[in-house]
Amino acid sequence: MNTALRVRQEGKKLFEIVLFPEAVADLDLLDDDVYTEVDSYFERLKINPLACSLPLHDLDGRDLRGYRKIYVANATYRIIIK
Repeated sequence: MNTALRVRQEGKKLFEIVLFPEAVADLDLLDDDVYTEVDSYFERLKINPLACSLPLHDLDGRDLRGYRKIYVANATYRIIIK
């Protein structure tokens, strides 16, 4: 089951963040400072995901159109969004 975080701002529905169970487990393992940085990106993603992410490019024949990436903690971790 996915965990969904839904937000509304002044009655306007913003983007929804859905986390896979594996992602939730990974978040629990992060140091507090890294978790805080990830959380700040989640807040930005809810408003405008295109403004704070970069497109992924096809790799080894994998079609990655529609997927985007965000590096956190000095590029130690990467958030993938669709």
